[in-house]
Amino acid sequence: MRDDDGILVDVDDVDFKLAFKAALIFKLGQRQPLLSAMVKETDLKRSISAASRQLDFDEDELRKAKKEAKELRKSLEKERRRADDFEDELKDSGRKYAELRDSKEMYCEEREDLRERLDIEIKQCRENMQALRETEAKKRAAEQELAELRAEHSAVLKKLDKIMTVLIGDGDGDRPSEVKATKLQERFQQNDDATLNVRAELDNDGSSPASAIMVFGDESESCLAGSFAKISLKSRTAPLPSEDGDSEEEDTPPVFLREMAHRHKERSENFLERARSAEKWGDPVAAERRRTEAEQYAKLAQHYHKLAATKVFHRNNPHLHNGDFVTKGGAKRSYHIDVHHLLRHEALEYVQSHIDLCKSVGLDNTIVICGQGNHSAKGSPVLRNAILDDLEKLSHTGLKATVLESNPGRVSVTWTFDA
Repeated sequence: MRDDDGILVDVDDVDFKLAFKAALIFKLGQRQPLLSAMVKETDLKRSISAASRQLDFDEDELRKAKKEAKELRKSLEKERRRADDFEDELKDSGRKYAELRDSKEMYCEEREDLRERLDIEIKQCRENMQALRETEAKKRAAEQELAELRAEHSAVLKKLDKIMTVLIGDGDGDRPSEVKATKLQERFQQNDDATLNVRAELDNDGSSPASAIMVFGDESESCLAGSFAKISLKSRTAPLPSEDGDSEEEDTPPVFLREMAHRHKERSENFLERARSAEKWGDPVAAERRRTEAEQYAKLAQHYHKLAATKVFHRNNPHLHNGDFVTKGGAKRSYHIDVHHLLRHEALEYVQSHIDLCKSVGLDNTIVICGQGNHSAKGSPVLRNAILDDLEKLSHTGLKATVLESNPGRVSVTWTFDA
């Protein structure tokens, strides 16, 4: 604030000067109105000074209010950001909750699927156990029946020994008729004491026992074969037990060997399926063990198929195994080969081996009997067509295969040695 001389002074200094002037005026005897005016001026100046101070205070308060407002705005912005973050977290929580709910539903569905699969596996295991029990029961029944048949076989052999002893000791060189031998056989089957009847008949007829022994041997073999045929192939789950190595397999019918091969093949496929199930359920040890068992059963199936094929081939082609194959009286002969009742790959192997054998002894042709498909599923010659296709692949070696017009079930094969 400025004084009368224009010099800036403080408000307190102004009051002091005014008081001093008032005292001076009073001393000088100035008039009362002037003093009143000066007092009013002093009051006005004080009011202005107070108003100025109040203005400064209000400005300070305004600045403080603006500062607080700014801080409040900052706080509000922070709270707004926190609210946005909280909203984002809430959305994430909602998404996570939805994912957890979906996962829970998937888990429930997988649990139900696993429970159903477990029930199916348990049911299958129970069925397998029941089938195993039934198989074991059938096996025991078959073994018991086999033991009975062996006992019967032993009894028949003992009776044959007695008969042969009697016949060999009383023969006189003549041959009995077939009717007489048949009558003797009927008496042998009907009466355990057939030895006396045989001896009486031979004594009355005066014939030799040699042919009677042969007839009785053939008929006894037929009787034993019929007894073994009584065993149901479906009830057999294992090979016949043998007392002398492979002799019993050699006497086993091919149809039984084929049945055994099919059963071992089914077992192999069953163990492979069980191995795949074990791998699926995370049990590699059990899977490897079942896979090994499947391989063993597959080898057994191949073994029985090979035995059956050998027996069928020998039965169909006895002329190839009796030592009379190539020449007779110095002349070359053309022999046939019969591949009926053989599987496709077996027949092809035997045909190729037979052709090589014929070539090795100097023959230039042969006949392959394979049938014309009358017993096939569709009535078509499946085996004959397969053999023709296989031999056609060897046409570059000089082989030529044609179907005989006189008999469509036979294939004529010729070749040249200079091809």
